[in-house]
Amino acid sequence: MRRGALILLALLALLYGTYRMWDTRREREQQHTREATLRASLGSLRDAIRRFHAEQHRYPATLSELVPKYLARIPADPFTGSASTWRLATEDVVKPSEDFTGSTPKTESYIIDVHSGAGAPYSDY
Repeated sequence: MRRGALILLALLALLYGTYRMWDTRREREQQHTREATLRASLGSLRDAIRRFHAEQHRYPATLSELVPKYLARIPADPFTGSASTWRLATEDVVKPSEDFTGSTPKTESYIIDVHSGAGAPYSDY
């Protein structure tokens, strides 16, 4: 009876170990897929920003300015699952007032680059 219980425990341990190994491998593959998708999405966004800048002679103020001419849609960040969580690198441009008086000049922000909003290490891609 004791020998049968040990064999059963050994088989259960083997099955559990096999399952964990498969599960870890699947998680690693999903991680690699998300990283590849992130790189592709960032490449598309950055290319669209470059093309926008080349044609408009300014950077876009919002990502939605890129749609539909430069991008079919704003891609979702594969780590956050949302198209609204991209971390935008902007450049502020100060424009003088229309009449050049002492009134406060307008400041406008333009998007020069984009990163993942998922945090490190993906925000460095």
